[in-house]
Amino acid sequence: MIIVGINTKRSHVVRNGHRKDDTQRYICKDCGKSFVIATNSIVSGTRKDLSAWVKYIDCMMNGLSIRKTAMICGIHRNTAFFGRHKILDALKNMAESVTLNGIVEADETFFTVSYKGNHIKNKTFSMPRKTHKRGYSTHLRGLSHERFAFLVRLTEMVYQSQK
Repeated sequence: MIIVGINTKRSHVVRNGHRKDDTQRYICKDCGKSFVIATNSIVSGTRKDLSAWVKYIDCMMNGLSIRKTAMICGIHRNTAFFGRHKILDALKNMAESVTLNGIVEADETFFTVSYKGNHIKNKTFSMPRKTHKRGYSTHLRGLSHERFAFLVRLTEMVYQSQK
């Protein structure tokens, strides 16, 4: 494995001691920044070990709620919430650099835009449309200002390649 600096992306890196948890630290000779292997990854800044993250991702893949995931992994629900967002942000950044090739089939569905919430405290919010009463759906079909499209599934994909 080749270790590169976090800013320079060059391999002028030397060992620079250990952290309290015995993780090897490195320093970039070009920019002088100190880092560990996990820097700029989803596990950076967390005190949980890698096995807890594996268990967490397994719960996330099974579609469990934040509270149930926190209970299974033995973490606080706020930690589970922020961990989920770290993973989703990492997946979003990764998806921007991937192109799909071959036959790709996708399907979408339309959801109503929801403005549910307590807007009394927010003085700048104004409803962009007339409110819907219970049991009523939107008045316009298809994609409109009342609905948004959501990709449901990718049914067939031949291979992926990095850009």
